[in-house]
Amino acid sequence: MEAAACMPKHRFSMLSRLQAERTSSGFFPSPATRFKLDFSGVRGDFLKFIESKHHSKAHEIALINNLDRYVTVIEKPMDIINIFSRLTVGQQHNLNRATRALFNLYELMGVDKDFLATLRKAVPKDETGLTSGSRAKTR
Repeated sequence: MEAAACMPKHRFSMLSRLQAERTSSGFFPSPATRFKLDFSGVRGDFLKFIESKHHSKAHEIALINNLDRYVTVIEKPMDIINIFSRLTVGQQHNLNRATRALFNLYELMGVDKDFLATLRKAVPKDETGLTSGSRAKTR
């Protein structure tokens, strides 16, 4: 347990005994690697969660369909980036809403808020306003 001796006490308390050892590259593993969010395992709970929010049926179906189509297991922010990188702006907009609702459910279920915050940061923001490609010519 020599590697754990050089770690600050507050960081060590976040890591399990197995995670206190260095990885092959010499770095300590991130605490975020502890979590594995599997949508298929909480699909029923997610449906109940969004029904409790009194959304329209069409919106509820859209949220579920987007998660079914694009999300399987999320373990790290790069998983979010990989999912969103292959989508159009419209698809990103719809999946943005669905993933944020899913993260809200996971937060209520007790998943680490800091881990969820890192995932939320990886979700791209919606494009708003006029962009150079969509601007109408004034002449």
